[in-house]
Amino acid sequence: MGKCSCRQWVSVVVAGQRIALEKVSEGHDPLWAELQYQSVKTHLDQAFFIVSSAQPWCVCPMCQGIGCRACRESGLLGKYRFDNIVPRELKLAPCG
Repeated sequence: MGKCSCRQWVSVVVAGQRIALEKVSEGHDPLWAELQYQSVKTHLDQAFFIVSSAQPWCVCPMCQGIGCRACRESGLLGKYRFDNIVPRELKLAPCG
């Protein structure tokens, strides 16, 4: 499994867990009575955000894909990092 498909797989698994948790909480199954649904949902939402944020969104505009500190030597940036660390003038260049 390549890096790209592995990252996508992780997102799909976390999303699937969120859906499964909703179904379990709706069923009021006594086997799950001890589960704190809202707490688990919050953690799954955080995990989904972190995994989604790490997925490559564009080539790093600071190094043009060569690798630098901003992209952690990968040459790629996730959308969250792009939005938060790339200077505005570099954001004007086409990306994504």
